[in-house]
Amino acid sequence: MPGRVLAWFLAHAGRRGAFLGFLAVLDLAFGYSLLIVPRFPGKSFDFVIPLHAWGWAWIAVGIACVAGIFARQDRVPYTLAAVLKAAWGLTYAWVWWQGAPNAWISVTVWLSFAVTVMLVAGWPEPVKLTHPDPPRLPERQGD
Repeated sequence: MPGRVLAWFLAHAGRRGAFLGFLAVLDLAFGYSLLIVPRFPGKSFDFVIPLHAWGWAWIAVGIACVAGIFARQDRVPYTLAAVLKAAWGLTYAWVWWQGAPNAWISVTVWLSFAVTVMLVAGWPEPVKLTHPDPPRLPERQGD
């Protein structure tokens, strides 16, 4: 049964919708983690806006991605997803500048992921060629 649900989902959502589904899961989970996880141990860094506000922003973008899975126009969810990941990466650049020595890793990951989202957003959905009556091989005679 799960295989049939996944096949139905992929057939109706397409590749772009499936990627938005992936982004929705990522954004919702990451946003939730920012709401429930206590502050970082040790030195506290300024994340420009409070972490709970970041968490709600991630959740809002996750909801937008869910809404865009089956939509014909998915430009807004892709834009929001790319902008949020870029903003998070730039926030880590700020944290790195404040003195967190390994924050450059998060800068690299999140800015690269933002570029990946922008690349996928530019790919068109593959065209499905269908024929109302597909040709068939001739049946064998005399067997």
